[in-house]
Amino acid sequence: MINKRIRENIAAKRKALGLPQEFIAEQLGISLNAYSKIENGPTRLVSNRLVKIAEILGVSLRELIVGQVFTEEEYKHACMLMESKHNQDVSYYKQHLRDNELLIKTLTEMAKERKETIDYLKGKIAELEKTTSPTQQNG
Repeated sequence: MINKRIRENIAAKRKALGLPQEFIAEQLGISLNAYSKIENGPTRLVSNRLVKIAEILGVSLRELIVGQVFTEEEYKHACMLMESKHNQDVSYYKQHLRDNELLIKTLTEMAKERKETIDYLKGKIAELEKTTSPTQQNG
């Protein structure tokens, strides 16, 4: 997985610079086929070759391995954006929680009122049953 990412970074940087694989292969002193296997696999990536490829592409070894490297200002800006997004998410979920709590409270009150209504009606039915004689029920 790591090698795949490095291979993708190498290819992306090479393409961004508009360099053909032939140029990199020539600079490394290897065949085009051998270089193609570096970008596409299955050739094992060797550290001294990675250093040379980084030099050819004009990037640090870190950038070649990790990918895009941010300046301190870009990093701070990215952190600020992530923090802002995080705060928005937290705010959204807090509001969602408050809404759900209100919904639960409202439904609980409605259920209590319904129970009270049912209990009242049961009482009325019981009263009617007591006052109604068997002859009136058959009548």
